[in-house]
Amino acid sequence: MASRLPFTKEVLRSMRNRLFPVKETPEKASLRSYCTANDLDRIGPTVRHYAPMRILTRYVLAELTKIFVLALFALTPIMLIVGISQLAMKYSLPPAQILQLVPYTRPFALSVALPVTLLLATTSVYARMSGSNEVSALKAQGISPWTVIWPAVMIAFLLSLSTVW
Repeated sequence: MASRLPFTKEVLRSMRNRLFPVKETPEKASLRSYCTANDLDRIGPTVRHYAPMRILTRYVLAELTKIFVLALFALTPIMLIVGISQLAMKYSLPPAQILQLVPYTRPFALSVALPVTLLLATTSVYARMSGSNEVSALKAQGISPWTVIWPAVMIAFLLSLSTVW
């Protein structure tokens, strides 16, 4: 018969605090100074900073960036070709003048392509995550859905500033 190690609450608590450092609020620190070891469990959970939140954010950012860049490089030339061909047909321009129009039509094409590609990237990333039940797994572990959503919101905000500028 295997003997059980006599771990007390204090030993387990000190092991947990060494593995996951605690960042306490001043209110909980003052409560902890007046409480006994048995009262610590009734105060409630302390604020812990876990590395998986940063890993999850990097994962979503990487997925958004991959699809965004791929779609941007695919969609922008298509928009340039369509826009320039419409101008060429309307004014019957020769090929030399059509090539001179490319730098002037690129900003308009990008101002339309950036929001469209971000919408495409966001939709495909979150649809894939939802299809493989990653969002449900996050909710089941108690991780807020905003942890997954805020990278897309920040990218959208930055792209909207760059598009307006």
